[in-house]
Amino acid sequence: MLWGNGLGETEQIHIYPTGSVFPGDSFLWRLSSATVTGSNEFSNFPEYDRILVVWKGRGLKLNDRVQMQPFKPYTFPGEIQTRCELIGNEHVVDLGIIFRRELVHASMTIESISNRSEDNILLSHVIPLAKGHHYLVLISGKFSIKNDDIHPGDTLLVEVNKENDRLKFEICESITFFHLFLQCVAI
Repeated sequence: MLWGNGLGETEQIHIYPTGSVFPGDSFLWRLSSATVTGSNEFSNFPEYDRILVVWKGRGLKLNDRVQMQPFKPYTFPGEIQTRCELIGNEHVVDLGIIFRRELVHASMTIESISNRSEDNILLSHVIPLAKGHHYLVLISGKFSIKNDDIHPGDTLLVEVNKENDRLKFEICESITFFHLFLQCVAI
């Protein structure tokens, strides 16, 4: 989706509830990735918070004060007028989640798992998952889950319906991924 000002483009990765249409419908959260090609104003989202991270490029400067460096998530209210500038005039690809602050708890971390095998053999790994929605967006490496390969840029959605669960997968090389966790706190 091309921005109205022509200075960027957004790809929606997922919206919840599934089937919601953006813009237009009310939603609890929206995960997207944007390519920023010039200085611009962010859209306002009253009653929502945003978590944004620079994935590719040197970074963004928000409102002439916040320096967003790559791989350092930044949380801010969606209704605050926000202007961004490119650091070093280098295009940026970001990953962002917009979520209803009174209804949803959200967090974003960057996680790495090392494959210590010199032979690049498949190693099984298990990560604990709390009840809620987990998005794993692969930054580097490759992993397999249930015979499906996940490559850099791919997003895996895992919905956990019980209090504690685990995700088992195989890696043959070290991986790094964004882990977004969203949990409804009230409906």
